[in-house]
Amino acid sequence: MSLQIEFKKGKGKPSTMTCTREDGSQTWTSLHPGMEDHDLAHFALESTLAWQEAFFGLVSKGHHVGDFELPRDKRPQALIPANLPSQAKVAECVVGILQVQRLNSGQAEDVIEILKPVLEERSLSFPPELSQENLERAREKYYELLSQWAGLSPGETMHLEFKLG
Repeated sequence: MSLQIEFKKGKGKPSTMTCTREDGSQTWTSLHPGMEDHDLAHFALESTLAWQEAFFGLVSKGHHVGDFELPRDKRPQALIPANLPSQAKVAECVVGILQVQRLNSGQAEDVIEILKPVLEERSLSFPPELSQENLERAREKYYELLSQWAGLSPGETMHLEFKLG
């Protein structure tokens, strides 16, 4: 099983992300400038770690992409931050760190040492699969995806597959 993801680079309008589930149902959104960077970081991390309970896993289970962007009081109950699965919360922290590192220096600082106090502060357990090796693989995939995205011309589409189970 898988979730098909298409990032289409805008041509005179915002870029879009469309997700097609196994049953053929779709959800999509216009991307705010720079949001593809964030979503590609999620894809790189979640696919590297085979996480099924973070952003793309939740989308595959029927949540609409736009629901994640709603004000907290307008979101479905399952997407209110306090109700999100632990993987989703941890993924958001890691993605934020990866993005900041890329924007600051691009160097592979020790994400684990940065992440541990962040998770502790949020009362989240450190996932055992979040090894330095897996984080480096996720970072490499993230940078590769960003390079592919940068190489697209307006109107072109990047196709990704998020494997489930």
